[in-house]
Amino acid sequence: MSVRSMWFAGAVVLGLSSVAPAGAADVLTLARVRQLAAADQPQLVAQSAAVQAARETAVAEAQLPDPRLKLGLQNVPVDGFALNREPMTQAMVAVEQMLPGGNKRALRAARAEAEASQMNAELDARQRQIERDAALAFVALRGAQRQLDIARRLSRESANQVESMAPALRTGKSSQADYYAARNMVTMAHHREVELAAQVGRARADLSRWIGAAANEPLADEAELPLPPPKPLSRVLDAMERHPEHTMAAQAVGVADAEVALAREAGRPDKSIEIGYGRRARAFGDMVSIQFAMDLPLFQRDRQDRGVAARVAQRERALALQQDHLRALRAEMAGAWNDWQSAQARLRLIAAEHVPDAAARTESALAAYRGGRGEMAAVIEARRGELEALLLQAEVQAALERSRVQLAYYESTLGDTP
Repeated sequence: MSVRSMWFAGAVVLGLSSVAPAGAADVLTLARVRQLAAADQPQLVAQSAAVQAARETAVAEAQLPDPRLKLGLQNVPVDGFALNREPMTQAMVAVEQMLPGGNKRALRAARAEAEASQMNAELDARQRQIERDAALAFVALRGAQRQLDIARRLSRESANQVESMAPALRTGKSSQADYYAARNMVTMAHHREVELAAQVGRARADLSRWIGAAANEPLADEAELPLPPPKPLSRVLDAMERHPEHTMAAQAVGVADAEVALAREAGRPDKSIEIGYGRRARAFGDMVSIQFAMDLPLFQRDRQDRGVAARVAQRERALALQQDHLRALRAEMAGAWNDWQSAQARLRLIAAEHVPDAAARTESALAAYRGGRGEMAAVIEARRGELEALLLQAEVQAALERSRVQLAYYESTLGDTP
């Protein structure tokens, strides 16, 4: 594999050129994987329902409590339980309405709206996380498939080498020991194929977590397009406060603020009004009653004030968690950046030295063996070294693509990423 092909491979994996050939709309590219993951995702459906529930709750919280209907008998004499003997005996029907004190209704609605905003931010963050996780699963599948293709190619080359030894074995130019050593090399290559095929199967199963049965579709051919570098680290770090994950943490502070405001309003007593109608015996006139009631916050220091202190402490906790989350987010971004730089440097080194040297060693060992100056054991060892070099190259390339997907997740805050 050339240096150019190794450096440029993986562009499709990063979704930077996910153009499928005509008639191949059912192949997997990163862009399609992201689209499928976000289009039919139960987690997003559930979170959307939670947002809707919070918004409906906000409307309900702004309303007055339901009135209470009261029915009963009053002042019924116990000696005979007659309803028409005493003038105070009456059948009562009354309606009571609770009136929350202060601005509690509006504050409760504001708290529910804040919770809805937090859930909506969580929905946005979860959607991007799902797209990222699906992309990482796709990159893992691409890397496993790339390694499997390498193992199959070298396995075919080893099998052809064994076939070419048959005439030399019949003429006595090659020993049986060398022949069976070569066959053992083919068997080992087949074992590696089986192992890598299993990795591909596991990678497809992991991808199916996000896109379902579409994970079994073939992968798009890799296009040789340049891998664009990530955005400047300082620019992305400065934009982390706008990242959906951090917005979710910031919205938690908004919920805490609403809780504090509502706790402060708890000192405003609730009131109620009751209007009743009493029907008495025909000999006596009917009666109308009206009553007012209100809470008496006599123990405000140990009740309402304690509640306010508790909500203030919760707000301080939310603020601290917000700052900690921003610090963690920036650290993760910096770590992904360092991973990308490391994988890039390793891939250049492997492409420039490791793989060419391993291929040259194989060619040299084969030439020496064919010229009668070397042994098959040296060829087998060289072939194994070449396989490991190519597999390492594919592994590092997958690591480069994986770190690039992680960086794209953080760069999405800038709004100009692919």
